[in-house]
Amino acid sequence: MALSEFDLRYESAKAFKGQAIVDFITHHQENEVTLIELTPWALFFDGSTCKQGGSVGIVLISTQGVSSEYAIPRELTSTNNQAEYEAILHGVQLLHEVNAECIEIFVDSQLVINQLVGLYESKDDILRKYYKECQELLNSFFFCYY
Repeated sequence: MALSEFDLRYESAKAFKGQAIVDFITHHQENEVTLIELTPWALFFDGSTCKQGGSVGIVLISTQGVSSEYAIPRELTSTNNQAEYEAILHGVQLLHEVNAECIEIFVDSQLVINQLVGLYESKDDILRKYYKECQELLNSFFFCYY
């Protein structure tokens, strides 16, 4: 009341409150960076084809080490590369269904892997279709490299 003749008003120091929090965090932080280690799911797959048809073999190993095996019969296709793409596509779809975050992929098809990582370009229309489907699904995962 004594200062009312000077036309003074009280306003809270909002910027100071924010600065106080920043100062507190700065003075009480640890200088260590903690890394979170992700345990990956492992995907092993293989596809094969012959005149009588073919099959896709998939093995998934969870982060706890539990192994699940899948054998999927398939109709006749023209190439083994198409069978390999079907195998990886089925495997990645399974990993997506179990909400895997980090994955490792093991395969014996150098062509398919090199196309998926961008080293090779696919000139076959059918393989390009498989490639696009795989890339869309693979973009939702972290890959663990060692």
